[in-house]
Amino acid sequence: MNVYTRQVEFKSTLEVLNEAYPHFKLKMKIFIEKNPEWINVVEMSVMDCLIQDSALLDFCTQVGLLDEVPYEKICQDIGAIDRGEKQLIVKPASEFTPEDQDWISYPTLAKGILVTLAGEPKGGKSLICLDTIAKASRGEPLFGKYSDDPEPMTSVYWSSEDSVTRQLVPRLMKAGADLNKIHLLKKGMSPRLPNDIEEVTRILEDTRPTLFAIDTINSFLGADIDTSSDSKVRDGIGELVNLADQYQTTFILINHFNKDGKKKLADRVMGSKAFTGLPRQTLLVAKDPDSKSETILTVYYNNYAPENPNYRYEITGGPN
Repeated sequence: MNVYTRQVEFKSTLEVLNEAYPHFKLKMKIFIEKNPEWINVVEMSVMDCLIQDSALLDFCTQVGLLDEVPYEKICQDIGAIDRGEKQLIVKPASEFTPEDQDWISYPTLAKGILVTLAGEPKGGKSLICLDTIAKASRGEPLFGKYSDDPEPMTSVYWSSEDSVTRQLVPRLMKAGADLNKIHLLKKGMSPRLPNDIEEVTRILEDTRPTLFAIDTINSFLGADIDTSSDSKVRDGIGELVNLADQYQTTFILINHFNKDGKKKLADRVMGSKAFTGLPRQTLLVAKDPDSKSETILTVYYNNYAPENPNYRYEITGGPN
């Protein structure tokens, strides 16, 4: 009698966790790279991992998944996927717990979202952003009377247009920034989205910033991203929405106005309407026509607060 055997393929616990919680995929990958001793655990089958209950529990705790999903629900989810059962992607609204929106500075900068900051070239938007993260690094109130009293915050600033050593650092020093709280791109580094989204996640893991400014967002999109296409732009920056929420980091996406001065302000933001549709707040910068040195920052669109304040800035100093 001939006996035939065949190898049954199974998904590893990590593969099933990635399928169940795709927004945690990058975080789990980075954690395993930093802690390779967990590889043997997550490469086990789901059944074997569930048998060793404490191993799965410890892993989910270490990567922070247990902060979002109860352990019993994790076991149910990965067990269902392992058995080939379809997961329900909806549940009754009664099972969701309402949450208050956290703020960096009410009502101008909400926490954990995408924000567009747009204006004319040379209109002062980059200087305003640098001034904001400089104040944040010292723990100073932001945006005048509308501010609370924040703790010192860490920020990341990517610039495609200004020299780190000749412009960005001198400007931050003039603004009195705590330079240890602000992280800049190394010379020669030109990340592109969405291709380098894993690098963004690594930066978030390593620095835990409250603010992450990208100046200008168009310059950091991949060559295959058509910035006039709504769907392409959403492909390019869409994952930032998940990362902003997961790490409670506010991404400030700096953009230019187009040259059509006849359009209303929101329609003058360069590129697709996704640049203002996907972010939950839009801040616009324009020179005060009645002043040679003053610039006005207005909260044009605000999904989280009824107030849309304006702020007046006076830009002084040398050519830096």
